[in-house]
Amino acid sequence: MEVSGPAGVWARDVKLTSCRPQPGTQGPPWVSGFESPELHRRLGLRRMKQFFAAAPEGTLALPVRRSLDRAWFGGVLFPYYGHFLVESLAMLPNIPDDGAPIVFMALQNTVTAWHRQFFEDIGIASRLHFTDADSTLQVGRLDKVDQTAVFQGDVSCAYIRWMQGRFGASPPSGRKLYLSRREYKKARVIGEDRLEARLAAMGVESVVPEKLSVREQARLIDASDTVVAVEGSALHTLAFCPSPKKVIVLHRRNEFEHAFRLQFAVQPQFRVTELRCMSRYAANFVEDAELDVERAAASIEASIASG
Repeated sequence: MEVSGPAGVWARDVKLTSCRPQPGTQGPPWVSGFESPELHRRLGLRRMKQFFAAAPEGTLALPVRRSLDRAWFGGVLFPYYGHFLVESLAMLPNIPDDGAPIVFMALQNTVTAWHRQFFEDIGIASRLHFTDADSTLQVGRLDKVDQTAVFQGDVSCAYIRWMQGRFGASPPSGRKLYLSRREYKKARVIGEDRLEARLAAMGVESVVPEKLSVREQARLIDASDTVVAVEGSALHTLAFCPSPKKVIVLHRRNEFEHAFRLQFAVQPQFRVTELRCMSRYAANFVEDAELDVERAAASIEASIASG
């Protein structure tokens, strides 16, 4: 193994596999897929509040499934939508369009159909290689570029410029959208069905983002002039959107997620309004919250009217 790089960080003869859960600990929930602690420290994804634990010695005694002479490290492929947009895509803006392979380290074997569709839609699917949990991928030289976003730590202008360039601006539709959570199985918003009925009377159309591809979501949201949403990962889709608009966000937890403020800070084309309209706020990211429907409807209507 060789780790070097005044012009970047890279390593020779790297073996990597998928990240796996770290059982029986209160620390980081995932174990790195790199073969050594040193590689993990130098090549691993930077995060704000926690870091992937280094793999214990001997955990990569798995068969080599395939080998690559040289590749770029794309990062960790998250199955969770918001983490995927902010973390999994954070290195791509700095990876050159040189045709060289890009390796993503998956969490277990969670490479989904929507992941593949997204990479197809942005034109890089043919360059990608994903790890799996049952074998290793060997790379003769693995290069890593700087991240353009760090989860809960920073969102750069370079990241936003790259995201806005994936699908471009959409022709304005003048639509007003509410990004519904109605099909969520956890972190639900009690009373959302009644709020959606009130919003429909104001001319605000409800959409369920997860029924659409990422490209379809981005184009629909970018074309709208107003977006209303309860705090959640669907708001990260706004990173693709260059067109000015009103964004109305209802807090779901007692403390508003810092990652959204970091994102909106580098998107000055948005007029963002935060509203506190819950009768019961969620204590964490999986707990249900409950709307004060009358207060929410009145506050949203007033915000729309103010322009």
